[in-house]
Amino acid sequence: MTLSQVAAENEDQAAYWNGPSGVKWVDHQSQMDKVLDPLGQIALDVAGPDLGERIIDIGCGCGATSILLADRVGRQGKVLGVDISEPMLGLARQRAGDRTQVEFRNADASVYDFTGFEADQLFSRFGVMFFRDPVKAFANIRKGLKSGARLTFVCWRPLPLNGWMYTPLQSALSIIPAPPPTAPDEPGPFAFADDSRVTALLSNAGFSDIKFTPADRMMTLGRAGNSADDFKTAVDFAIMFGPLGRLLGEMDKTRIADVRQAIEKGLESHRTQTGVKLPAAVWIVTARNS
Repeated sequence: MTLSQVAAENEDQAAYWNGPSGVKWVDHQSQMDKVLDPLGQIALDVAGPDLGERIIDIGCGCGATSILLADRVGRQGKVLGVDISEPMLGLARQRAGDRTQVEFRNADASVYDFTGFEADQLFSRFGVMFFRDPVKAFANIRKGLKSGARLTFVCWRPLPLNGWMYTPLQSALSIIPAPPPTAPDEPGPFAFADDSRVTALLSNAGFSDIKFTPADRMMTLGRAGNSADDFKTAVDFAIMFGPLGRLLGEMDKTRIADVRQAIEKGLESHRTQTGVKLPAAVWIVTARNS
């Protein structure tokens, strides 16, 4: 399948997630799922999917949450996993196996025709923060929801509260200049960190009973061990995912080596017998389709 329609404002995201970045996530899917699953599980527990329900999973990526949802709704239910990245969806389809109750669509959720799906729930694990026009996107997704359908998603709270990204970044910035500041509403991991802004956009898109519940966890970077190889994996993870990935993308190898050394120094104090652990801070957002 190929991406058939993309809103003009989301073309940069389509190019990004269908290029090397999408392939990178596919290559490291197992590692990413181990890191993100504890946070996604909080949202899944809040969502409480039931047998027979129909659910839309936005930004489903390599399919981890769509498959979990499919197992919860059973053969009587239906899960529609939507993502803009075809490389990631290719792996998602493989992982789903014979679960006929889950279907994946390579689509821009802000323009995809959801009409007639009649979902009981809208769910997302870190997949809704990348729309240039989120009000337009959520209003469009509502076309596939029943009246009163539940919304549950997990998104990051502000960067300084997320030590797993903030600490390596600050270490790197001791070596290289800081990038230009990003506008608060710029698509990206922290676009939904401001709960007042997200409340307004969800309300404008037609949702009500909007609630934000903070959740904090210690995140393990890379593998759960304390060997030299485990520590190297943690440093690799810090560089590859989060703000540093793009920042170091075109830097020369000597400079990257200096940055890596600074990150190693910054992460050293966070080593434990079960891996490098730093704080993660998220919102669990719930609402109703009005």
